[in-house]
Amino acid sequence: MKALVYHRYGGPEQLQVAEVPKPQPRKGEILVRVRACGLNSWDWDMLRGRPAFMRMAHWRRPQFPILGADVAGEVVALGEGVSGWQPGDRVLADLSADHWGGLAEFATGKAESWARLPEGLSFEAAAAEPQAGTPAL
Repeated sequence: MKALVYHRYGGPEQLQVAEVPKPQPRKGEILVRVRACGLNSWDWDMLRGRPAFMRMAHWRRPQFPILGADVAGEVVALGEGVSGWQPGDRVLADLSADHWGGLAEFATGKAESWARLPEGLSFEAAAAEPQAGTPAL
């Protein structure tokens, strides 16, 4: 699958489109085909590795090579033990407590991180909600 990745802290010049393995849902996770991903200041801070606390656990290289926590898309597959979801469900999530990865064609996250998209809400509007939209409200 295609993803926007970075392997060194810095500016936008560190970002590159790359072919990476498609993630597989682990126990308790769901796999989602990403339809939209919102960006916010946290993505920018992680890309730059600043302020310094953004590097606390990973001084030399980023912990998560694919940014993007605010994600909207459609459920594709369920990990072991997941119930309440089915392929085709329209969902949104804040994946910052998972392992990020929204700037890709597919992303995974804990089943409880996801919420159903309200009827009539576009993927683009939903992806703007989790981190950026909630504080704005």
